[in-house]
Amino acid sequence: MKEEDARNIAETCSILSEERRIMILSILTKGPRSVGELCRRLDMPQSVGSYHLGLLRQTGLANQKRDGRRMLYSLNKKAFSDLNKFLRTVK
Repeated sequence: MKEEDARNIAETCSILSEERRIMILSILTKGPRSVGELCRRLDMPQSVGSYHLGLLRQTGLANQKRDGRRMLYSLNKKAFSDLNKFLRTVK
């Protein structure tokens, strides 16, 4: 494994150490959602939801797409699949 790959995996694992981010990813597995929808489901302020989504986007686990006046967030299925494959190898 290259050092850069290890650094990226470590950063992703650090991001996933927060329960709310895992909950967001869980919801996104069922389809795209707006920040407002996610925040209502998880009972958190929109600013907190936006912060967590920003970190998930930074690691490449979530995507952002404009839908009219609102932003929709979705799971980056390839990155999520790659992460799952890696985690299964380190059991």
